[in-house]
Amino acid sequence: MGVRREVLLVFALGAVALVAHGINMFDYPAPSLADDEGTYVAQAWAVLREGRLSPYTYTYDHVPGGWLQIAAWLGVVGPRAFGSVTATARVLMLLLHVAAVVLLYIAARRLGAGRAAAGIAGLAFAASPLAVFYGREVLLDNIMGFWLVVALATVAGTQSTRGTVLAGFALGIACVSKEPALVLVPAYAFLAAIQAPPAGRLVRVLAIAVPALGVVAAYPLYAVAHDQFWPIAGLEIVDGPRFYAGSSLMDSVIWQMSRRGGTLIQPDSRVYLSLADWLQRDATLVLVGIASALANALRFRREPTRAAIGIFAIMSVGFLMRGGIVFAFHVPLAIPFLALNLGLGSLELLGSVRPRAIAARPAITACVGLFVLWGATSLPHLYLDRPGFAERAALAWIQQAVPEDAVIVGRDDMWADLHEANGTTAFGNFHTHWRLAYDPDERRAVLAQGWRSLDYVVITPDMIQDIRYITHDSQLFAALRNARFVGQWIAPTRNERLHPTQVIEIWEVDRRGTSARLLLDCDSTPSLLCAMSSEGPFAGPSTGGLPRPSPSGR
Repeated sequence: MGVRREVLLVFALGAVALVAHGINMFDYPAPSLADDEGTYVAQAWAVLREGRLSPYTYTYDHVPGGWLQIAAWLGVVGPRAFGSVTATARVLMLLLHVAAVVLLYIAARRLGAGRAAAGIAGLAFAASPLAVFYGREVLLDNIMGFWLVVALATVAGTQSTRGTVLAGFALGIACVSKEPALVLVPAYAFLAAIQAPPAGRLVRVLAIAVPALGVVAAYPLYAVAHDQFWPIAGLEIVDGPRFYAGSSLMDSVIWQMSRRGGTLIQPDSRVYLSLADWLQRDATLVLVGIASALANALRFRREPTRAAIGIFAIMSVGFLMRGGIVFAFHVPLAIPFLALNLGLGSLELLGSVRPRAIAARPAITACVGLFVLWGATSLPHLYLDRPGFAERAALAWIQQAVPEDAVIVGRDDMWADLHEANGTTAFGNFHTHWRLAYDPDERRAVLAQGWRSLDYVVITPDMIQDIRYITHDSQLFAALRNARFVGQWIAPTRNERLHPTQVIEIWEVDRRGTSARLLLDCDSTPSLLCAMSSEGPFAGPSTGGLPRPSPSGR
């Protein structure tokens, strides 16, 4: 009976993850919310359709293992199996999330957690608004997080060197899916060591570290084989590896290490804003998870395995809190380990309180408490808001009304869906404003006649800010000054802090240079460019404001 109940519990956790993640996953968050998702989907598309790591110059901004896996998925099911390329890639994120929830439960049980504690950990990972929100996006961080849980479930409780080696390979795949997984290699080595007899600990450490680092070594070896390892741009790189024409792994590493994003004590820093975002979405997971991790780590002498569980969360959260460039969507590195510690800590906390009805049923109380807290904060918005409507409508209009050979500039989120044929229609001349700004070869090819080479510009509020404060692209400024307003799509949300309203506009460039934008009546048809003009003349790059980093390399 006990085994049957546990199997039912595992299936229930998988079902919760499937429902919590799957409902409304194509619309919230909107694909137009950030560039990164579109960047990774476009790179996966390039692997599948063009046999190269990027549709533009590959600059080693990230290790490509993550989007190679996305490309494999798109190749198996078809890029438009679920409507759009981005939606199809999001289905992969759903499958990885469900599998990771089940594997986290298995890992918890193998590490000695009771059924109730492991179940609460799985529930927190499955349905946390923080985990669901960022888990839905097609991010390398989510693929990395899946393989970290695979490695944990494999190494947990194993008594064989072979099992440890398999965990090492899974850990290596996590590292080549996204680089931050490297910081957890010592934690996995520590867990492998404490599970082995004293005489065999060194062997276990090597058994997990050597395969992991061996997989990672493939990346620099690839760069060496392509004569792209050593620096070619000098030691000071300000605008990122895409600012120059060549590709170099060391140039990208130097750039990544030199990026500044502030510290936790600076209210306008990246890490401070990211922490505020995490707390707003799920303060329970973050705070209780961290507190439980610290308490578990203090049990090193009495319960070394419990201490190891705490160390995983401490190291992953500590890495995110280090300062520098830390974005909110980096949190999948820590979520499974916070959930695991929350599962252990919440039962102990509730078991020691009064009234007795709570102490006698801590697992039920913890589950109910989680849903009450989630429901009072960000959980409803995951299922009630539809901010993805704006992009879908804009894409549909482009595919129906714009000539296939039109030269279009927009953001990364539309790239794959316009390049991949929808029936017989494909837009091979759609380009992202980042690449036109930073890839010299692409810029020369596309803008042979300057701004008059462009036919349409698709803009969002973020894109306007990017052009004004980061790329300072004079040709795009000129195109927008001589463009005619075509259409606007707005998808509102109930909470702007959790997810801003999405606004997408399309402007048709008048190549005659007659400043067609001046014909727009801003009183009757308010637009993004009208709003920007009200802040000051939209005649060229602004020098004010704090620049945001470009999406590549996040």
